[in-house]
Amino acid sequence: MGGSTKSARFDAGGFIKGLQSLLETLPSESQKQEVNNAFTELIGFLRDLQNFFLAMPSIDDVAQLRQSLSKLEEFNAFAEKVPAIAASIGAGRKSTKRNAGASTAKEVGIDAKLVLASLLKLPADELRSQLDDKKYSKQSLRLIASEMGLKTTSSATRESLADKIASDIVNQRMRDSLAGRSNRDSAVS
Repeated sequence: MGGSTKSARFDAGGFIKGLQSLLETLPSESQKQEVNNAFTELIGFLRDLQNFFLAMPSIDDVAQLRQSLSKLEEFNAFAEKVPAIAASIGAGRKSTKRNAGASTAKEVGIDAKLVLASLLKLPADELRSQLDDKKYSKQSLRLIASEMGLKTTSSATRESLADKIASDIVNQRMRDSLAGRSNRDSAVS
């Protein structure tokens, strides 16, 4: 066997230089903390994604909903045939609630969705200032509150409506911040 007659010797100098270059590539404490924070953020994102996925309905859920929907349709058809039941559940008559809301929006002359979208972009102090200003009537504030899903009483004042809207927007921002969502990830509930 024609191998090399030189024996492999340990190169201490090369070994030490290799260790020194390896030591120079180690991260600093701040770099380690940065990477750790990135991992924590990634884990939180993946946990949120997992929760979103788990909350998503499955094909089985949809099948059950379709079955329930068909039963509800059968009940509604039966209820409309019996005058006493139809009258008690309001079947067979047209709802005027939606039409009343639509005419009110036209009377006031504002687009509540558009106004709400612009209010959501404002910082808290500017938001309150805008709402406290006499720019929006009581009816306009009612429409904005309704668009947000807030319940209002007929005795609510213009000031109380403005405060309720501003407080709800600020509180939603705080909840979103604590949940790690940005303002554009969520909608006002």
